[in-house]
Amino acid sequence: MRRTQFYVIGMALLMTPGVASAQSVQNVTFDATIGDACTLTVTDGTLALSADAKLLGSEESGGSMARLLMSASGTPPKVQFDAPGLTLSPSRFLADAVEISYKSTNGHDQAYTAALTSVQETSLIDEFEVNARVLHDAGFPAGDYQVVTVATCAG
Repeated sequence: MRRTQFYVIGMALLMTPGVASAQSVQNVTFDATIGDACTLTVTDGTLALSADAKLLGSEESGGSMARLLMSASGTPPKVQFDAPGLTLSPSRFLADAVEISYKSTNGHDQAYTAALTSVQETSLIDEFEVNARVLHDAGFPAGDYQVVTVATCAG
């Protein structure tokens, strides 16, 4: 009789909901949509006067280049540097030329120019070393000077 009771109890446990071993399968899904985006991070440079006092530039002793880090997602962007301008200088000072040059880790090299320039990137990350200079054969009067170029990136 014990054997019969045990068998009935065992069958009851197998048929009880929640006690029986059931299998459930579900997908766990991860989605993403990546759009074209571009970020520029800038470290400004400094200008220094040349020994002959006819050039104010970032490559002169005491000057330093600016750095521009481009980071993008989606499609490799176009990076553009607007024509540089002298945005701060002593009253009535007119430079002979205001120019920038740059080179990048992806091989984009631009000699000194006063014009707008652009490069089409082939990757999503690049770093530019940007230099600036102001030329003035008559020398530079005392005062503050600032060269600005606007950098833009767009996919």
